[in-house]
Parts: sequence; C-alpha cells; structure tokens
Amino acid sequence: MQNPFGRSFVKIYYSTSPQIADLIRANDGLRLIVRKGLVKTSVYAVICYAHIPKS
Repeated sequence: MQNPFGRSFVKIYYSTSPQIADLIRANDGLRLIVRKGLVKTSVYAVICYAHIPKS
C-alpha cells in the first residue's frame, strides 16, 4: 500500500480487530447490536447503489 494513511489504518485494524472480535463474541447484547448495525448499513448501501444512475 502506497498511502501512509492507508498503511497506518491497516496496521491499527490488524492490531485491534482480534480484541474487538473477542469482546463482541463474548457479549450477546453487543453481538446483537453489531449484527443489526451491519445488516441495516448493508441494506442501505445496496439501496443507495441501486439508485445510482448508470451511464
């Protein structure tokens, strides 16, 4: 990756993701919140993408 910001983001992501995933996995309420948030965000993204004019 050429972009310094991108390299930093990926480095932070890989160093923090396992701990965050363990926390979510261990907490049923948090897991539900994350799951619902991801589903809503994904559905919204699909709807928005479907309405982009095709050129």
